[in-house]
Amino acid sequence: MFECYLCRSNSRISSLGFYCHNCKQIQNLISLYGDRVYEVLEEVLIRKESQQKHKIVAEIKKEINKSP
Repeated sequence: MFECYLCRSNSRISSLGFYCHNCKQIQNLISLYGDRVYEVLEEVLIRKESQQKHKIVAEIKKEINKSP
C-alpha cells in the first residue's frame, strides 16, 4: 500500500491519490475555508502559553489538595 502524504498511514484512497479518506476531507476543508482552518485548529487543539500556565497551576492545586 501507499502512505498518505499527510498522516503517513497506509490507507491512501488510491495509488493515484495522495491522501487517505480523512486527510482528503481536511484538504477539502482547506480548499473551502483557507486560513480559517488553521486558525480553528490553533484555537481548539493548541494551547497558548497563558493556557499552559493556567493548566499547570490547576494541576498543582489538585496535587496540593490531595496531600494529607
